[in-house]
Amino acid sequence: MSFSQDSLSLTVPTTPSTPNLSLPAPSVASSAPPSIASIPTEKLSIWTFFRYSRGSEPEFRPKERSDRSGKSSNKRLHYCIGCWDKKKSWSTIYTSGARDHLRLNHPSLWKRWLDMEERQSSSKPKLMPGQQVMNSFLLQKDEASRGLVLQEAYNRPRHLQTLLALCARRKLPLNAIEWPELHDLLLSANPEISDLAQFSRTFTRALVLNYERYRQILQNNIQEAIGDIHISTDMWTSPARKAYLCICVRWISQDYQFKHGMLALPQVLFSHSGEIQAAIILRTLKSFGVTTKLGYHTGHNATSNDTLPIGLSRSLKLAFGIDYDPVTNRIRCLDHILNLAPQAFLLATSKEALKAALAAIEETEDNDPYELFSAYLDVPVVEDNPASIRAHEQAQRRGGKVKAKHKGFEGWSATTPLQKLHNLAVWLRNSSIHHDRWIEAVGITLGIDNDTRWSSWYHLIKRTTRQEREIKDFIDKHPECDNFRLNGVEWDTLKRTERFLSVFASGAI
Repeated sequence: MSFSQDSLSLTVPTTPSTPNLSLPAPSVASSAPPSIASIPTEKLSIWTFFRYSRGSEPEFRPKERSDRSGKSSNKRLHYCIGCWDKKKSWSTIYTSGARDHLRLNHPSLWKRWLDMEERQSSSKPKLMPGQQVMNSFLLQKDEASRGLVLQEAYNRPRHLQTLLALCARRKLPLNAIEWPELHDLLLSANPEISDLAQFSRTFTRALVLNYERYRQILQNNIQEAIGDIHISTDMWTSPARKAYLCICVRWISQDYQFKHGMLALPQVLFSHSGEIQAAIILRTLKSFGVTTKLGYHTGHNATSNDTLPIGLSRSLKLAFGIDYDPVTNRIRCLDHILNLAPQAFLLATSKEALKAALAAIEETEDNDPYELFSAYLDVPVVEDNPASIRAHEQAQRRGGKVKAKHKGFEGWSATTPLQKLHNLAVWLRNSSIHHDRWIEAVGITLGIDNDTRWSSWYHLIKRTTRQEREIKDFIDKHPECDNFRLNGVEWDTLKRTERFLSVFASGAI
């Protein structure tokens, strides 16, 4: 950004009308400083708060217009630096208009101008040696322009974009922009922008506009995709007990790069059936203009995802005449299958329980099949988890042998090494003294197993087998841990269990 020449120049001006003073010839004996009258003063200019044109802005006032004297004008336009956030910066060629504009539209700049005038007028009567006068003048000029230079250096659009990204990506509340600590951090880098860095009234609107802009970019990208676009969907229940359908998309860009993104996260009311989800997906695809480019659909193994592709096929045929094969274009979620297999391995108490769990998830539509599978395997209810509670209620209604308990363990408890390992983890967790001694001797946190997710068992076993020697020494030195002692066969069982689960861990999310 640029200023007027007379706002940045630090050179002391000279005028042709300066009288040629007759001074005595210099001598060694005469070294007195020159009189203050010999140093001209520069009058402050209102153009200090204005800049010259840049970009496509007109540099001069159009010649067809006439100034007050009736002569055609070719004077340079000055643009207000305080109007940077306007679509069109205010400009003028008149100092009187510039003063009125600052007074009426930019009170902070107008106050700064008055202070500058007052400082200059108060410094006039003072008589100082010539070099001190020069330094005083330069300091005043530098101080006046310093604040304006810092304001010009402030990039408000970039600052706003950074705040938007901070709140969106780091999941901060929208009022984070009003945190005094964040404002102090900004002022520590640029102390002259206290009045400019205010977004409280426009931040929400800017967030919406930013979303719409990026949505348009995403729409253009997927419309230009090479080949079909492929979607994946999944239901999610928020802590506020509201259900949402996440719709993600994958495609190949024009430069043959794999791309992915989220199309929408609409709320799903009353029913989570495949037909309802299909209608929401079709409405989303239509809003992006890509209904004719739909390829494969990926979802987990709930029965609702059996009817979802059928609903999509029927709607595409009726609305657009598109033949969409619901069987060929469906992909089952591999991670979901991998999660069910080790859970059955760890938690199933009998073949009958496993068969009942598998049959239950084939019939469910509204419940999370993973939670229902856990319920039929007699996994404890997860507190504050609506999906887990509903799954146990459904299992009870259908005659499943479910013991709705918050403590107690089934399935793996029949395996002695896993039972001892669980008891050791509980013993360490229940006492900070035990935990401190354990960390000092073994060096790692063992963790705790979780019956609702098999991966917690895998990480617990993995940490244990990695520190076998240290754990044996710890148990030998603490007689109260004798019940947790593992023999050679039990250690071998843990290692084989880890190798088995590692196959699933490498392929699961």
